[in-house]
Amino acid sequence: MGTPTVIIRDEMAERISPDSDSPVSIFNIYRTDQVPANNDEVEGQWKDVIADKPIGWDSLSSPEGAVVRVFDYALGVSAPMHRTESLDFEILHSGSIVLTLEGGVTKTLNRGDVIVQRGTIHS
Repeated sequence: MGTPTVIIRDEMAERISPDSDSPVSIFNIYRTDQVPANNDEVEGQWKDVIADKPIGWDSLSSPEGAVVRVFDYALGVSAPMHRTESLDFEILHSGSIVLTLEGGVTKTLNRGDVIVQRGTIHS
């Protein structure tokens, strides 16, 4: 076992989006492409795997790992139905949003609500 390390990044996470006109801002916070995460890196060195991924819908999930990101939706935005092949946790920080599931099931989510999705087709 190595010495615990705290990595603090003072800069704002880079805004990414699948296309330049998107009304949705996505901010990647952390990503590992394997679970459990690899802690065998040389002490004090950390590889930013987010920087290695091309920006786009294919980079939104890690089939063998975990990704933490923040989504900021503009008022009135709707997303197309889609599915990530991952286990997703969403925590609504502020505002409200309507979650639409396959078959037309809808649920209005409000501040503090938490969603766990397991490869769910959703919008």
